[in-house]
Amino acid sequence: MAISVVAATLFSFVIWHKSRSEQNSKKSFLVDHISKLIEIADSVRNSKPDTALIYYNQTISLLQDYENRKDKYHLLANSFVGISHVYLETGNYYQAFKNDSIAMVYALECGDERTQAKVFIVRGISFFKLASYDEALRCYEKAEQLAIGIGDLEIQSKIYSNRAMIYFYQGQNQKTIDGFTKALNICKQLNNEPLIASSYMNLAIFYSNQSQNDSVFAYYNYALALFQKINDKNGVLRCYMNLGNAYYGFSDFGKAIEYYQLTIEHALEMDDKSNLAKAYNNIGDVFIQLGDYDTAADLLFKSLKIKEEINDKASLAKGFFGLGKLYFHRKDYLKSLSYFQKSLKINQEIKNIIQIGSNYNSIASIYSAVNRNDSAIFYYNKVMESYKEIDYTYGISNLCINLADEYRLNKKYDQSEKLLFQALQLKTEMKEEEGIATVNLHLSNLYVTQAEGFLENQKNNLLIKAEQAGLRSYKIATRIGTIPVRRDVSGGLKKIYQMQGRDKEALEYFEIYNALSDSLLNKNKIEALIFAEARWNIEKKQLEIDNLVNMQKLDHEIIGQKEIEAKQQKFIIVMLVILFLLAILLITFITLLLRKRRSVLYQKQLSNITILKMQNIRNALSPHFTFNVLNNIWAIIDDRETAKVQFDNLTNLIRRSLINTEQLAIPLCDEIAFVKSFIELQKIQMNNELKVLWNIEDGIDLTQHIPGMMLQIPVENAIKHGLAPKKDNRLLLIDIKTELGFLKFHISDNGLGLQQTSCTTKGTGTGLKVLSNTMHILNQNNSNKMSYEIVNINVEDGSGTKVIIKIPMRYDYILN
Repeated sequence: MAISVVAATLFSFVIWHKSRSEQNSKKSFLVDHISKLIEIADSVRNSKPDTALIYYNQTISLLQDYENRKDKYHLLANSFVGISHVYLETGNYYQAFKNDSIAMVYALECGDERTQAKVFIVRGISFFKLASYDEALRCYEKAEQLAIGIGDLEIQSKIYSNRAMIYFYQGQNQKTIDGFTKALNICKQLNNEPLIASSYMNLAIFYSNQSQNDSVFAYYNYALALFQKINDKNGVLRCYMNLGNAYYGFSDFGKAIEYYQLTIEHALEMDDKSNLAKAYNNIGDVFIQLGDYDTAADLLFKSLKIKEEINDKASLAKGFFGLGKLYFHRKDYLKSLSYFQKSLKINQEIKNIIQIGSNYNSIASIYSAVNRNDSAIFYYNKVMESYKEIDYTYGISNLCINLADEYRLNKKYDQSEKLLFQALQLKTEMKEEEGIATVNLHLSNLYVTQAEGFLENQKNNLLIKAEQAGLRSYKIATRIGTIPVRRDVSGGLKKIYQMQGRDKEALEYFEIYNALSDSLLNKNKIEALIFAEARWNIEKKQLEIDNLVNMQKLDHEIIGQKEIEAKQQKFIIVMLVILFLLAILLITFITLLLRKRRSVLYQKQLSNITILKMQNIRNALSPHFTFNVLNNIWAIIDDRETAKVQFDNLTNLIRRSLINTEQLAIPLCDEIAFVKSFIELQKIQMNNELKVLWNIEDGIDLTQHIPGMMLQIPVENAIKHGLAPKKDNRLLLIDIKTELGFLKFHISDNGLGLQQTSCTTKGTGTGLKVLSNTMHILNQNNSNKMSYEIVNINVEDGSGTKVIIKIPMRYDYILN
């Protein structure tokens, strides 16, 4: 009896201890799991906002039934801060404010001062984007008080950078430099390399606005080197984008396009649609300046399509603005006005005051171009009012120049001169040298226009003033390397010297004007800038791979957690072995048997797939085939262009074959490119006596995945067994289309046909075996199956063969 009581008590204790341990273990694991989900979401919120929102909402869902209030509220606050960041970057400021308010409630509930500071920073950025600078500064002040209270230097450095950016927009240069420098010093103190690199980039942006080229590129190079060192791909991308902007500002369009192209490559690798769209937009802007409007239109519409897909309102408004600029340069003012108005509507919706001003400014430029000066002045004054409300010094200074030019055209010379002197004062206070040069250029133009309406004595005095202003502009533009201003002022000086009868000086500046115009619009240079489209079609998605790795780490942790639980179960089994020995042994035996069977099946599948991959490589790149190709290339080596193309085809074939060994499925566009390279190499072995017709259905999704070699194998068989033995009139037809939820390949040839092929050619049959086995393995995990069939066909001059392959549009390529 006593033994029974002891056994029952021991059993109850063990059950209670197990239950409590499991609860604590599950709670700890859940917190870690959610924290890492938030970390992943934070890392992709700029490049993949939709994915980030999914992760954030998943964490919120997982926390619904969690009992620990402090941990729960801390994690909820960070999730809602992240969601606010996503909406902030896509221009949805209402949702940003809504979510940071929710985050603040949870942060206050759990006393999390660090998250409270982060909320104030996000809110400050929102106000900054809306040009409510005073409100933004108040938010940063509250965030700073919290950060100082908890001694968080990292947050303090971010606050100093954000505050400096406001001063930058307000034209307070010294405060801007002090803020960025203070942030940089804190980052160095923390040895936080990502923040150090970002600080260098901020300083580069500031000095770019001041036309201080040496400082600009020095700081960008510092930032780029650090981002590359720590493998911060997003930072590298931002550096390339900003370097492109800097070279664009200095009118070095070749360098600008080079860095925008690098931005595109990195954005494609990271699947960063937001920055991809911005880069296309920026290159389009360059081609507008170069006068290549067709290329510009193609790039701008490509950018706009991506922006519409990701619903980035702020970026979409800039896309419409870019198209407005394009049509303005084409002098299609009606279309230009419609796009500027579309941009204006979005900016009014999201309350982006600075961009609203830019829209009105551009609309005014249209009215100026069609000689409706009164309307132009009305819109310029409308912008001036809004910029003065937010103390946007940089915008006010540029607006003074635009208004001054309108008054000059209306012969209101005193008002024009007054505005130009006001602009000169503001540009001087901001130490913006390019702006100073531009103002002097407009002063010179003003005095020339005045001189044309006066008698000789007054005319000479005005021409002297025009010359002095023009030379000041030319000197500054030459020193800072601003080609457009230098070109325009050279044309102005030429005119001044002509009016003064100083032919030698007029000729000198006329030659300078022509040389600078050629450097900006040289057609050979434009052709050199149009890089191969292939560089724009990189399909690597490195960020997706990185995210997959992170998720795999989480899976490993789940497995580790299960192993811990298994050890606890073993301990309990030992304690309860007397009562449950037979049952536990039976359950353990069944469990191990099932696991072993699943493991054997899984390893067998992996082994089969690996063998098939190796067979694919041998099938596509036999030594005999490779040596034949190299011999054929050597035979045409004197034709360097053709030889280079064929050598590129061979290297492309080898490279893609290696890639295919690492992936169960690849994008359709990659398979098509692989097959095209293969066909081109086969053609040279047939003395180009092979005609290939491609028929790809319009609108087909070329990014959808198919098994590797699925198209190449039947194409290879058609050429090798059907067409190669034939003497002439060789025809290969490749038809790709969709039908009733399937992707269908039709590969037809007018070769020997199935029966004659089997008699006249020799082969291992490896290709069809690879095709069949690959389909068999992959079909096991899918209800909709892949299939293929081979049929004889009758053609006009004999027989032929057709291979029909059907692949479901929705198909799972993951092995269980």
